[in-house]
Amino acid sequence: MNTCTICVCITETTTQAAMQSITQAEEAGADMLELRIDYLEDITPAHLEMLIHATNKPVIVTPRLASEGGHWQSSEAERFEYLHQAVALGADYIDVEFRATPQLRDDLIAHKRNSQVIISYHNFQETESLAALWRIFQEQMDLGADIGKIATMANSEADTRIIRNLLGKAGEAHQACIALCMGEQGMTSRVHAPEWGSFLTFAALDHAHASAPGQLTIDDLIMIWSKKRIFSQKG
Repeated sequence: MNTCTICVCITETTTQAAMQSITQAEEAGADMLELRIDYLEDITPAHLEMLIHATNKPVIVTPRLASEGGHWQSSEAERFEYLHQAVALGADYIDVEFRATPQLRDDLIAHKRNSQVIISYHNFQETESLAALWRIFQEQMDLGADIGKIATMANSEADTRIIRNLLGKAGEAHQACIALCMGEQGMTSRVHAPEWGSFLTFAALDHAHASAPGQLTIDDLIMIWSKKRIFSQKG
């Protein structure tokens, strides 16, 4: 069987709880961790350093904007200060929105050091055409993304086919892409996106901690993959 990268989203509201969730995610078989620091009510530079160094797994540091489905409440300047700190601390990946403040976004990318940049795009209403999403993905690449992320809402099964075709085009272009559909009708894409060429697929520790509509738990994914014999986990 093929292998797949599962990234578990850590969405706790306190650093102590996040530390516990990191351990649980590792035990559950996570390959990577996304530190959703926009959820943390007690986030400080010291806490960010603690979380990044709490695991040997690759980490994505994400302070998601409210307008992109996140919970960040402070200023844009402070948000980007945390992203720059994550770079300085050696975070493997940082996630910045396609629609973030251009000057701040571009400066971050110019000073990414050894971190890889994920430029993310979210549409919580619909899935645009393949041509439209491909244009957005190519703009992400042109801006300096190491990995482009496209997450759209599925309103029909046809929307998941658009995501599959997008991943196919990215693969043919040898460009790293994370793509999936949100919502109940998008669950198929979460299960099969890695098979279609996605860099990773996201999962939650449990349903109460899902960070996006339709997100499956890591146990759900492993069980489905095992039954369908789609993927084996990385050792």
